[in-house]
Amino acid sequence: MLLPGVSLARGHLDVDQSVRIHRRLYRESGGFKTLAASACASTIGGRRWPGPVAVPGYRFSMIRRGQHGRREMRRAEREAAKEIESDRGGYRPPDRADCHTKQWITPGDDTYRLRLQTITWRQQGRLMDFVINAQVLTAVEWETVEYVDCCHGHCHLHTRSDEPSRSISPLNSAEDVQGAYTVALALIHERLRIIGT
Repeated sequence: MLLPGVSLARGHLDVDQSVRIHRRLYRESGGFKTLAASACASTIGGRRWPGPVAVPGYRFSMIRRGQHGRREMRRAEREAAKEIESDRGGYRPPDRADCHTKQWITPGDDTYRLRLQTITWRQQGRLMDFVINAQVLTAVEWETVEYVDCCHGHCHLHTRSDEPSRSISPLNSAEDVQGAYTVALALIHERLRIIGT
């Protein structure tokens, strides 16, 4: 007897018996719904019972030989397709501490109530990262109302409103950063002109 009321008939369990055994294993294992194949061929009451037995609601997590590589390949293909479809690239700038930082201010109008604050990070003469802030003079200080930066693999515009950031250009390499900088500079000048009116 494996369990009270359970017996082996010709080396196999009938469905009702296997369901009772699986339920007992489920309760004893603390409620985990995934039973490994090795746990199904367990010893209960000093006797070994055959397993695994297919029971609805239980998932046996055993990868067959050769499937692991194919599974990883399919996962990589899905991630590559997502990246191609998205407006983001794969570029990640180097640490800003390892770059040469330069910051300057450009007046945005004749009354000097608007200005652009530009911060660039270069490494070996190449532009690696940048931020352009459109700022307005308030009664107390300069307040950033919109800005363009290039993080998360794309250059994008942040506005002060509750709108999500607007992507300008995907970034896949350091050369893309220079191109995005030129586009972003023209865009932020236009936005500054709109803010000033």
